[in-house]
Amino acid sequence: MEKQVMKQLHFVKTDPAGNTTILVLDPIPAEERSRMARLLMAPASVSAEQVAFADAEPPRFCDMGICMMGGEFCGNAVRSAAAWKLFDRERWQPSVPGTERISFEISCTGIEHNVHCTVQQTGRSVFDVTAEMPLPLSVERIRMEMQEIWKARFSGITHYCCCGTFSAEEKANLVRAILNAYPVASREAAGVLFWDGTVLDPFVYVKDTDTLVNESSCGSGTAAVAACMAFRTQQSVHIDARQTGGMISGEAIWHNGKVERLQIGGPVRITAEGIAYL
Repeated sequence: MEKQVMKQLHFVKTDPAGNTTILVLDPIPAEERSRMARLLMAPASVSAEQVAFADAEPPRFCDMGICMMGGEFCGNAVRSAAAWKLFDRERWQPSVPGTERISFEISCTGIEHNVHCTVQQTGRSVFDVTAEMPLPLSVERIRMEMQEIWKARFSGITHYCCCGTFSAEEKANLVRAILNAYPVASREAAGVLFWDGTVLDPFVYVKDTDTLVNESSCGSGTAAVAACMAFRTQQSVHIDARQTGGMISGEAIWHNGKVERLQIGGPVRITAEGIAYL
């Protein structure tokens, strides 16, 4: 019998409004990431809602590059990477918490440009992180099961914003109907977002890991809701989206009939750092 080799992976675990994220710091071949992500996400392992892998050779100059577990784009993972950069720097160049905002350029799978983030330390391992999000490629209103739904297509992920109040059964039916009607391509993800004007309940499906997670919060989903509401009202929108894991703010600037700027912000906490054995 062939002896299996145990892998040791250095990781950081973050908490961006409950959307627990594992950042794997060691280089992992692309073909192994989906399997490694499923193992790391398991309750018996590190346990998290999603996994990002440090990119040893990012496609462009940046402060840090990350590859998502299914090749998709993720706003909370980008914010987590920016928080980690400042956390790591503070160990060697400590400053007084809350005194300044530091900028980082983060690259991520699913998009073709860096995400500009600003980070301010607000506690020993807590950071306020704002990210300039990629703009939607398209936003349109669709109808499904007699519900008003806004479809916002971004590079790397498409979000479906369902406006109103829904029961648990109605949510399950809509998630299933949307994913059946709009199949997700490889290296892509889909978010089904339930938004009642105050509370956001996001469900995210990643094709290449075949995972559907009712996330505690969703950064790109928050941005998508802000963009959809800007299209709906034809004006700039600011939202404070209350989610299971906490609050994420989103802002869409409307100008000349389109969203000209999109950003999200909120706290990110570094919760753990160590070695995972797989």
